[in-house]
Amino acid sequence: MNIGTEITAWAELRSMIDQLLGEPEALLNTEQAAAYLNIAPESLRRLVRRKAISFVQVLPSEYRFRQKDLEEYVLSRWNRRQSGVR
Repeated sequence: MNIGTEITAWAELRSMIDQLLGEPEALLNTEQAAAYLNIAPESLRRLVRRKAISFVQVLPSEYRFRQKDLEEYVLSRWNRRQSGVR
């Protein structure tokens, strides 16, 4: 097997793995996630320190967030009325 054929085989294998696993999800940095939630970055950092929101810690003071986790946080905080009668 020559190097070109080997590279092609690896590319095909990688393509099949990506199809099985799906595309990797993009991670938002603190500023992007704060903008998505419409809060200040420091407010988001407080949520991280309290572990009130899901995050990935990539460095001691650097965090990343998945959009679906941010949406889940918002839904968990949603105030739903119990009945239509007040």
